[in-house]
Amino acid sequence: MKKGPIQKILLPVELPRRDMSLIDYTISLAEQLGAEICFFAVIDSPTTLYLIKSKPAEHKRGEGFHQKVVDDAKVLIRRIVDRATDRGVKAMGHAVVSERTDKEILREAEERGSDVILFGDQEHGLLYKMFFGDTADAVLDRAPCPVLVVKSER
Repeated sequence: MKKGPIQKILLPVELPRRDMSLIDYTISLAEQLGAEICFFAVIDSPTTLYLIKSKPAEHKRGEGFHQKVVDDAKVLIRRIVDRATDRGVKAMGHAVVSERTDKEILREAEERGSDVILFGDQEHGLLYKMFFGDTADAVLDRAPCPVLVVKSER
């Protein structure tokens, strides 16, 4: 397939991911463009709480606590990456632990040389904060590439 001007898509994902419509949209877009996707999660306090809530018995405070949360996030991201690669789309994914979602997304876009950052318009938690708080201004004003907001199916 001929490569277009968009070859690297950055999709910040909220974990855990229940609604896969934005993921599937991004995969379809990457298929059409011949682009690769980087699925990227920022593990902040709300994400940590969600991951703990999903397996409370496994998340005891103490040694290895943060690593267990990161390992759980990696499993979830791996499932998303597999969803893309099963459709023939080159994809990778990873997560970082930080409370500065905006800075991490901007850093990731810059380091990966992303051509576009995609976001869904009706996310909650991480992405909800992105577009209804100071984070939105930071990403939109300082993004090293275009930012595309994808309207969710209602």
